[in-house]
Formats: sequence, structure tokens, C-alpha cells
Amino acid sequence: MPTSASFEIWKWIFPGLELVGPSKRVFTGIVIEIMWCVSELILAALAYWLKNWRYLQISFTVIYGLFLPYWYFLPESSRWLISVGKSEKARKIIAKVAKVNKVEVPKSLAIVTETKNDSIKSSIVTLISRRKLVIRILIILLAWFVSSMGYYGLTLNSGRIGGNIYVNYTVSVVMELELLVSSKFGKSLPLMVFGISMVIAGTLSLLLPETLNTNLPDYCRGSGKSSKVVKRWVAESKRGRQNLKDDTVLEGPVTVATPEMINKVHDIVMTHLLNVFTYKPVPMVCRMSNRSTPSPAVQVQVREYLESIFTSPEVSVLSLESKCRRFCEFYSSLTPEEKLPFLKELSQSYGVNQENVVQVSQTVVQAKERGEAILLKVEERLRNALIPQYQQLFSKIGRIEGGVKFLVDLRADVLTLSQGCVCEKEVARLRALQLSIRDLLTLWFSVGFLQLQRITWESPCDMVQKISEYEAVHPIRNWTDLKRRVGPYRRCFVFTHNSMPREPVVVLHTALTQEISNNIHSIIKSPSFTPTKQEVTSTTGDPESGGVEMEDPENISCAIFYSITSTQKGLQGVDLGNYLIKTVVKELQSEFPSIDQFSSLSPIPGFKDWLVLELNRSQHTTSGELHSKKVLLDSEIDLIRETIKPETSDITDAFKKLIQTNGWIQSEHVCNVLEKPLMRLCARYLYQEKRRGYALNPVANFHLGNGAVLWRLNWRADMTMRGISQSCGIMVNYRYFLNNTEENSRRYLENQHISASQQIEDCLVSR
Repeated sequence: MPTSASFEIWKWIFPGLELVGPSKRVFTGIVIEIMWCVSELILAALAYWLKNWRYLQISFTVIYGLFLPYWYFLPESSRWLISVGKSEKARKIIAKVAKVNKVEVPKSLAIVTETKNDSIKSSIVTLISRRKLVIRILIILLAWFVSSMGYYGLTLNSGRIGGNIYVNYTVSVVMELELLVSSKFGKSLPLMVFGISMVIAGTLSLLLPETLNTNLPDYCRGSGKSSKVVKRWVAESKRGRQNLKDDTVLEGPVTVATPEMINKVHDIVMTHLLNVFTYKPVPMVCRMSNRSTPSPAVQVQVREYLESIFTSPEVSVLSLESKCRRFCEFYSSLTPEEKLPFLKELSQSYGVNQENVVQVSQTVVQAKERGEAILLKVEERLRNALIPQYQQLFSKIGRIEGGVKFLVDLRADVLTLSQGCVCEKEVARLRALQLSIRDLLTLWFSVGFLQLQRITWESPCDMVQKISEYEAVHPIRNWTDLKRRVGPYRRCFVFTHNSMPREPVVVLHTALTQEISNNIHSIIKSPSFTPTKQEVTSTTGDPESGGVEMEDPENISCAIFYSITSTQKGLQGVDLGNYLIKTVVKELQSEFPSIDQFSSLSPIPGFKDWLVLELNRSQHTTSGELHSKKVLLDSEIDLIRETIKPETSDITDAFKKLIQTNGWIQSEHVCNVLEKPLMRLCARYLYQEKRRGYALNPVANFHLGNGAVLWRLNWRADMTMRGISQSCGIMVNYRYFLNNTEENSRRYLENQHISASQQIEDCLVSR
């Protein structure tokens, strides 16, 4: 909070304690601290209700602005007035304060008389002129260090004065100028200037971009606190001149401000040292208003850097590696807002040279007439002309250490950032860019370069941790849950790549069962069926059972693939899951020859959203339209009306509300009534709804493309909130008949034919 320090010190502590007598200072000090706590509670409440940092900033900026008129009525410090020789004005202020408080000013009050030692000059050197003073200063420094670590370090975060070291140094010099001139202006005028600057700074924060680094606001906050320190040092320092002789100077602001100033200097110096010894590329200018259009400064910097990369000569292998590493380091240092203009410039200026392509293509016809040898040479020239410049760079980046992982992350950025583009040309260029990277990754991530690895509880901790973090289908709840999924009657396989060591690329969770599972709860919560347990001594036993369950091969005849996750967004579109399933099938057959059934237990993401959309369309269907638009059959409508007895006559609307609110799961009878229509509609969604001739559901499209059969729908198979929200609790088994997978895959990919079981066809029959 930028204004916290000045608000506390100047608005309450100094005025409050200075304008009351000694007998009231303890009470006043307690009230001030209570008000400070109340203000912290108000800030916490504002932060709770105002989640956006901009609104929070402007809220306490407005509160601070409301106190600006208060400084007009704030009396000047009588101590400072006396220190500069304005005793008459100090006398009037004290008299006014005494009148308001209905007390008399003692005639012997020393502060209303001119002091005789005005010529005494004091400085910070005076504090170390006596042994007793030095000891007391050291004690205060130690105490101040402890309080600073706890209060300023944790509460006000005063040490985070980051940003560009040159800008910070300049601002520090400007703040030092305040030290030289503050003693000439008293307290009211500087406070008004500080307050107005705080209000302006808080208001201008509304113009800052969302992802702006917090270094600038932190520096402003630190400067605000430093102004408080400067004022406490300068405006009140002369009070200690008369106290030097009796060593009571430690009670004055001089010795209070000195340790605080040392602490602030330490903060600033250490921050600069950290910045000096930490590598930071020159920051690019953030776009302020229109994020879709990069600022001229960003465009110039990106253009110059890319030009230096693509025009630098490659005289040796070392220079080539150096160029690739510089490219990777530069891109990795960019913020998300800076990456988009970088990618736009890269895709626009260093893609395919279209003019060259046109020129070469025009020579193809002429080359054909001159013979096959000439034609082949022209075709080679045309192939080279169609290769983007950035693809040549990417192929070289893939050869350096960490280069493949960089390209995977780069493609993930392109896929994410291109979604915010509205310009058709930019979208097309970025698409060409990510497809170029995808083609390279497809070659590098072919099955021959991937290693199958089984993850167990004894696997390296970082791999086990990543398995837990990457699980997207059925999130892992705790370590016990994780241990079950890699324990007995379970198999967790991953594909890894030599260029991405200790990084799972695809994860496949498999359950070893006696029969094909019809619900996920039996797999996740109950790791086995009823096999014999043999307790063995082990340091890695189940924390609940205290031992390890031994697998009985006679109880294993099915392998259920219940979760498959691609961990890298940059590998989207690179077919890895198909290879993983085929490889795992061979691995399991080798380990358990008794396994003769392979099936998935898959979620149906998107079914509920599709159903609600179809219900909305059905409600707007006119009587003249086709019957196929109707979602619910007449028999289903009558049964639903009789069961739920809705207040409205529109059964479709009542059914839709039940689905949207998940109200149907609260009644066993309603669940039984809705089973038939929901199962029928789910079968229709998986079997009949198409996108470009293929299954609309992405999970179905994946398994059917692998040669699986749409085998069985399972009612109430996933009654978690995730499962109900996705598919009304329904799951599906895609059965892999190994002798027919190749034929099924060919028929699906070539003819869009879906192989389905009799159960699926029965669900579709209107009865």
C-alpha cells in the first residue's frame, strides 16, 4: 500500500502525540494504533471484495484523497517553528491548542522563549561523539533491525524496490534533493505535495497493463516511505541541539530517524546489487492500450533483433550454436505481451519468400519441356523455396541442448496467443508457423525416439510429482491416492524423449482387473477386487495398510485404460497416444499372458453442453420442422411429467433445468426415470453426431481412430462433480479387439464408419 507509511506517521502519530499533554499521550498512542488496525481491516475487506488490483488501488487512492483537505487545517509543527526561529508563530499555535483543550499555558514554558544556543551546529557526526551515545545508537540499530525485518520486511515489503537500476538511481538522487530543501518548507507544504503525488500515482495505476512488472509500483511505494524518513530526519532534527549536553538526544527524532535511514539505504543498495549480479535483458516497452497492435518501440526492437539473428553469418558450428542459444534466451526473457509481436514479426518477415516461389514455379513448365533432369532440379529449387526461413532456424535449434523442449513450449505459445488475433492474415501466418514446428516435432517424436517407462512408487520423486501434477482426467487428491495409482493392480506408463529427460510426454494409467470395469469409483477408490493379501516388510508400504499387496496373476484378465494425458500443449496434433496404447498392450501381454481383454473407461466431455444446446434448439422448433429436431420422445416426456410434476407445462424446459442444476441426482427415483433418455441421448451424441464426418466427441474420435469399438455406455459411472458436469455421470468403454483394430481404424479414417456394439444400437432404438 503506497500511502501506508505517510498515513500512519504524519496523519496520526506526529499530530496526535504533539498536540496532547504528557498525561494523555499513552491513551492517544493506543487510540492511534487501534485506528491503524481498523484501517488494516478495512484494507483486508476491500481486497476481499475487490479482486481486481486496479479497483483495490483506486479505492484506497480515493480514501487518501479525501484526507487531502485535512492538511489545510493541520497546524504546523511548533518544534520545527522554534528550530527555525519562528517562536511567535509557535506561541500562537500552542495558545490555540491550549484554548481548544481548555488548559492554560505555563508562563515558564521554555519553548516560547528564544534559545540562546541557536548558533550551535549539529549533525549526524554528533551522535558518535560520545561513548554513551554510541552504545545507545548501537542498541537502537539492533532493535530497529529486528523491527524492520518483521514490520517493514513482511508488512510493507519495503525491500522490493526493483526495476531498472539507472532509473532507480536517478529517482534516489531526486529524493536526496528533497533532503536538502525540506528544512526550508516546514511540514504542511511537503506533506501536501507528497499526498497529491500519491493520489496521482494511484490514479495513474489504472493505465498500467495487467501484466506489468511490479517493480515500478514497488519503487513508488518505497519512495513514499523514504519521504517519511526524510521528514522525520530534517523537519525535527534541530530539536536535538539543546539536548546534546545532557545526552537526552536519544528521545528526539534524530536518533529515531537515523537507524531508519540506514535501513532504507541498505534496502536500496542491496536491491541495486541484486540487479547488478542478476542477468536481465533490456526490457521491452509494454503495450498500454491496444494489445492486438504492438507499439512502434516493440516493433522496432523485435525487427532489429530478428534481423541480427537471420543475417549473422554461420562461419562455424560454435557460431551457429551461439546464435540459436541467443534466440532461445531472448524469447524466453519476453513477457506474454511481448511474445505476440515477436511471433507476428517472425511469421511475417521470415516465412516463405512468396515472390521467389512465384518465380521458381513459373519455370516449372519450361523445365518440363527441357527434359526430366532439368525438371528435377527445378522441383528441388521449388521445394527449397517453400521452406520458411524460420523452419531452417528451428531445425538448428533442435540440435542444441534443451532446443527440442524450447520448440515445444514455443508452439504452445503460438497456439495460445494466436487465439487473441482477429486479423485474418496474422492468424494464417501464425498457423503456418505452428504447423512448421509441428512437422519438425512429428519427426523428432516418432515412436523410434520415444522410450516407454513404468512409474512406480520407487521412481524418482520428480517424476512421481509430475505424474500427479499432469493428471487431468481424474485429478489425484493426495499422496495416498497417488500411491494407489502406481501400486498393485495398477500400471502407470509414460513416454519420455531423450531431448526432454525426466519429462513425461504422455501418461497412461491402467487398471488390471478381472472384468471390464463399468465405473471409475471401483478403480480409484478400490485398488483391487478381492485377491489374497500378503503383508510383506517394506519401507514403502501403504500408509493405511502398513504393507504391500501382492498381485495374483490369476485375478488379472483385463487391462482398463482409464486415463491418458498429453502433458505438453506444444505437442498437440502429434499422435503419441496411439503409439503409447499399442506399446503398453505389448508390454502387458508380455508381463501377463492371461490378459485377453483391453478396454478404456473414458469420460465423455462435452455431452452435457451438447445436450443443453439441443434442448434450447428443440424449444425453438416449430411444428412444421422435422421430428429429428425433438430431443425427448413422447413416452419419455409423459414419464418425466408424471415423475417430477413440474409447475410449467413445458417438460423440455423442466428437463433442461434438472440437467443444468444437477437436481436429478438428489432423488433415486428421478435418476431411474432419466436413465433411459440420457443413455439414449448419449449414444446419439457419440454415434451419430459428427464433425466433418468423424465423431464429434474428441475422446471418441481418438479411440475410434485407434481401431477401438464403441462398446458400452455405463450409467452413473462417474458421480463426482466433474463427471456430472461433463457427462451427467455417464462413462463409456471403448473396446480394443486386437485382431480387428487395424481394420476398424482403416474403416473409420477412410470411410468414417464407427464400429459399435449391440448395446449402443439398443440405446438408440426408440421405444
